[in-house]
Amino acid sequence: MPTTPESDYDTVTSEGLLSLLRNDSKNIVILDCRSSNEFSESHIRDAVNFSIPSIMLRRLAAGKIDLASTIKSRELKTKICSTYKENLFVIYNDLSAAQHYQNDSVLNVLYRRLAQDGCHVVCLEGGFSSFRTAYPEWCNGCCCGSDGGTGGDQASDGPPSMGGDALPLMGLRSLRISHVPLTPTATGYRHPLALAADSSTDSSDADDRCDSSLG
Repeated sequence: MPTTPESDYDTVTSEGLLSLLRNDSKNIVILDCRSSNEFSESHIRDAVNFSIPSIMLRRLAAGKIDLASTIKSRELKTKICSTYKENLFVIYNDLSAAQHYQNDSVLNVLYRRLAQDGCHVVCLEGGFSSFRTAYPEWCNGCCCGSDGGTGGDQASDGPPSMGGDALPLMGLRSLRISHVPLTPTATGYRHPLALAADSSTDSSDADDRCDSSLG
């Protein structure tokens, strides 16, 4: 499949992106071109997942729809539309170099469309993996850095982050379901709780018999 030469793309290094995020993040729009599942597992802080059906991707490439029509977030749509050509768009994926620049890849289509619209757009060198390895604390849902430590946005004893607005189910974090072995008896196998209940009943009956004999 034909590919687009890498030299045709403006890029930013992981270090350069970190500097931008620290100094001028309000004018940066980060678009994650990976799948929604990969995005949910981990992504660069404040990034937005750009994962759309292939038919919409083809329409975007052909100029039949604009970028804003593919975005569900009203806040992001407003930001893009109001300062479309003033923002710096940083886009990334996690594909190999050959796949990265295929004409029909999400990243390539998005880059070409933004560039055609006169926007300032750059690709992240090395993709998400490179940035996560260098700066795990700047990635949501990233539980391990390059040294095996815990990322800044992930508690060591908490559930994995799902990214976006996803929240864990309340009240279920401490729930544990374990297998309780059955206890063999003369009449078969019984659950320990059932045996305890029978034992309690037998004890009560014995007490009643003692009371009646004393009476």
